[in-house]
Amino acid sequence: MSKHFKTIDWNSALNNRHTQDSYTSFLGIFGAAADLFVKRRLPRPAQVKPPWWNQQISSLVRRKRRLFIRKRIKRDDDQLARNHAALCRLVKFTVKMNIIEYEMKLAQAA
Repeated sequence: MSKHFKTIDWNSALNNRHTQDSYTSFLGIFGAAADLFVKRRLPRPAQVKPPWWNQQISSLVRRKRRLFIRKRIKRDDDQLARNHAALCRLVKFTVKMNIIEYEMKLAQAA
């Protein structure tokens, strides 16, 4: 970065009456130098669902979350705990089956 900073005319870059303007100018120069040497990570797109995700899985996951919250509120209710465990197994099975179906389609297309 020092090679990049040597090419900058600092007198003209920082020749402002206000300290804040000089600081802003310096940050711009530093940012330009950092872009040359520091690799930036690409932002991950928000809420990207896997290709095998469908409406049925979304519905089951929502039900599972709601049942988990109800189970945590009513800790002594064994029926809620059994329902939550059964729903967890159903979600796990459904996700596995959808992944298998998706991979089979990919394999057949190949």
